[in-house]
Amino acid sequence: MSNAVERPSVLIVDDHDPQREYMVATVRKFGFWVLQTDNLPGASDFIDTNRDLFGIVLDGCVPGAIPNTIPLIKRTLSLELPSLRAIIAVSNEAKHRKTMHAAGCTHETPKNRVASLLHEIRQTEITSS
Repeated sequence: MSNAVERPSVLIVDDHDPQREYMVATVRKFGFWVLQTDNLPGASDFIDTNRDLFGIVLDGCVPGAIPNTIPLIKRTLSLELPSLRAIIAVSNEAKHRKTMHAAGCTHETPKNRVASLLHEIRQTEITSS
C-alpha cells in the first residue's frame, strides 16, 4: 500500500503559530502525516517535493491580513497532483475563505474544523473505493 492510503500526508500553511500548531495537533490525531510551514515559498517547496499530498490546508493571508494565497492555489491546481483530494481554505474571515474557494479551493472551513473535514474527506475516499 502507498503512503497516501496508509497515512495520507497533509500540508498546513499558516503564519500564525498557535493556530497552525492547533491544526497540526488535531489533524495528527486523525492519523495524517503532517507537513507545516508559515510562509508561501515554503509551501511551494513542500508541494514540489511532496507530490503525493492528500490535502493542503491554506490560510488566506500568509503573512498579514490581505489575501495573498490565490497564486499558490492556481499553481497547485495546474500541477494536477494525482493524490490531492482537498485544498482547504481556512481563515478567520469567512469572506477570505469564500474568495479562495472561488479561486479553486475544493473546500472552505473555519480553522477549528479542519481535522474533522479532512477525516470526512478521507472516509468518503475509503468507502467509495
